[in-house]
Amino acid sequence: MTSVTLVGINAKYIHSNLAIRCLRQAVVPRPVGLVELTINDTITHCVDRLLSQEPLVYGFSCYIWNIRYVLELAEILKASSPKCQIILGGPEVSYDASQILGAHPFIDAIVCGEGEEAFTQIIQAIDSGTDYKEMTIPGLVVKDRPRQATLQSLSHLEATPFAYTPGDLEALKGRIIYYETMRGCPFRCAYCLSSTLSGVRTQPLDRVFKELDFFIKHQVRQVKFVDRTFNVNPSRANQILAFLAAQPGDTNFHFEIAADLMDDEMFRIIASAPVGRFQFEIGVQSTHDPALQAITRKTDLTQVKANIRCLVALGNCHIHADLIAGLPHEDYHTFGRSFDTVIALGPQMLQVGFLKLLKGTRLREAAGDFGCRYRSFPPYEVISTQALSAMELQDLRHIEEMVDRYYNSGRFTHTLGFALKSRRWASPFAFFEALSRYWYAAGYDRGAQSRDQLYVILFEYFKAKRAEALAVELLALDARLQGIRKLPHGLLEGPVDSEQSFEILKDEDFVSAFLPELTAHTPKNRHKQVLFMPASSDLREYLDQEGETVVIYKDRFTLV
Repeated sequence: MTSVTLVGINAKYIHSNLAIRCLRQAVVPRPVGLVELTINDTITHCVDRLLSQEPLVYGFSCYIWNIRYVLELAEILKASSPKCQIILGGPEVSYDASQILGAHPFIDAIVCGEGEEAFTQIIQAIDSGTDYKEMTIPGLVVKDRPRQATLQSLSHLEATPFAYTPGDLEALKGRIIYYETMRGCPFRCAYCLSSTLSGVRTQPLDRVFKELDFFIKHQVRQVKFVDRTFNVNPSRANQILAFLAAQPGDTNFHFEIAADLMDDEMFRIIASAPVGRFQFEIGVQSTHDPALQAITRKTDLTQVKANIRCLVALGNCHIHADLIAGLPHEDYHTFGRSFDTVIALGPQMLQVGFLKLLKGTRLREAAGDFGCRYRSFPPYEVISTQALSAMELQDLRHIEEMVDRYYNSGRFTHTLGFALKSRRWASPFAFFEALSRYWYAAGYDRGAQSRDQLYVILFEYFKAKRAEALAVELLALDARLQGIRKLPHGLLEGPVDSEQSFEILKDEDFVSAFLPELTAHTPKNRHKQVLFMPASSDLREYLDQEGETVVIYKDRFTLV
């Protein structure tokens, strides 16, 4: 049989590629090689890996984050092994296949849309000695015979085999596993590739439960559902969530959901789940009605906000909310209001993304209608619009960096919980705006900043802004909760007297209640693992606790 190698080039090592595994399983029992690399690997390393496979066919899975890397790699492979076939597939090559083939003569063919059926026919043809380029294969566009291919989608998703084997999970140990129970999306958001396909196709639930059980039994760390709007059918979503909530193990499951489609039963199921079992990503995108109308995104914002608050209040799942900067009709100030509205809901992460004018989307076709200028190269990110200047978008990128470093890191929870409500800043958006200007004015963007240095920078920023002493005290608390013992004078000052701290750790009743893991340890050994800081009257009032000393162990603390 002809040797075939499928190549997935991921954005990060922790990621994995679902597409190449779907294609491999589509031609079982025929052997197909898989190679996964990252865009951070050197070209030399990748060429070494791929040439050593010595296949006659290389298949690449192409996305906005890897297409330039794929093209560079494919050109080298073709020059090194002229008889090999280079076949591309994926969303980044499915909408302008003929143009890509014309511009890159080292590519032999492109599969447009969902590729299981086309890939199977190509491999069968090659194995039988037939020239697949002379065949009429739905979705296939070949060199020297350019044509406009129809984007292919499978009519019967249940016919596709399960993508993973036990060997895959062993090879991917510790990495994110991507999984699908459906394809398609009923909504027509103008910026999204899912809007280019019609209909939603689902896997039967008995199969879904069996496959999820497979992940759990193999102790996968995280399974990330790639289903668009997982809860578009609330009843079906609830059955899957209920199944997972009742399972043993520590596997985390990540879902992209529409918050306004959640019902009481879904909240009941989520509330019953173990802490950390579920993670929900909620695309709010904007709270500005003209922007939402322009992208044909129908959503009940009142319900979205209420349901995010309820999810956060449950306290047993991680909530990740998304906003998009650069949407039509949303200017700098209205984006700031969207930002303030969403961050006030209390999600653990607020991802500020920037509009990408993806190939095949209606928003790309209508870019001129709202004065959108965007990069002509991947990821096709917005540069300016009628409502947002290029400099304003740069300012938003600076703000996004601060949000990611400080808010999304989860290392400044108490500090930001206070600072974002402080009257010293007009709003949370104003806080991050001012912090970003301080950061860039001081030149911190010109070098890498360590975890400890982030505390120092925020401390210096608070001093420059004459922030309340309580803000600095909470920053010291957050630093100690990260196990940091040494920081500049003024931030971690006023250590608790060692005799006093030893007395606290000699109290066996206290240790049993707050430090049960250390009951078998001596006070001296306990002292090496526990941190202390004095508690001001302001801190005691803010935390609503009595006591003069904060006792900190790992990620928890109490006052005594």
